Amino acid sequence: MASNYQRKINNRSREKLIFIAVEGKTEEKYFEKIREELKNGNIKLEILPPINNDSHPKNILERLINEIKKPSKNYNKTLDSVCLVCDVDRYNNLSEVIKQAKEEKIQPIISNPCFEVWLYLYCGDLKIIDDTVHFDATPINQGELNSQEMKKIYKKSKVNHNNNHQIAIEKAQELTKNDNANTFLIEQKHRGKSHVYKLLQEIISKSK
Repeated sequence: MASNYQRKINNRSREKLIFIAVEGKTEEKYFEKIREELKNGNIKLEILPPINNDSHPKNILERLINEIKKPSKNYNKTLDSVCLVCDVDRYNNLSEVIKQAKEEKIQPIISNPCFEVWLYLYCGDLKIIDDTVHFDATPINQGELNSQEMKKIYKKSKVNHNNNHQIAIEKAQELTKNDNANTFLIEQKHRGKSHVYKLLQEIISKSK
């Protein structure tokens, strides 16, 4: 007689994996906070930091490519997204790095001139006037964006609150709304802009 028992199908969604290579400690700590915040979500963030302070995007990209192609890791069957998070402040050949990343199906996540412009959006408003970045009403330059004062402002902001994430995302979208979709923010006219919001949107969306 046929059994009425039917094997239950496991409908649990596969955990999504996003691999993020970063060029600095600030970026690493930021995404570690995001990972901790979403630890109960259906997502895993793999963060690849620089080694021995070698933060050049070209070298980070090479390490990232080597890492995700390791046969022992078998990432080709599990990866949902691979991202290279980098700045434009010190590098002249970033367009070549971006081209190579795209050829390897790696998403470039660019901030101009540096990652801190994204962090500023948690704390206030950025405006670009005559190619100069202003935080609220105060002109700031690249050195100030990387300063210890910026880090103090960041620590005071509640970046682990979903509403603050959404506010920062909306500000970044507003700053980049007129940009060409294929533009990766490497020109002078893009100072004060960041595409980190795109990665954060993807992380939040895939964690649900």
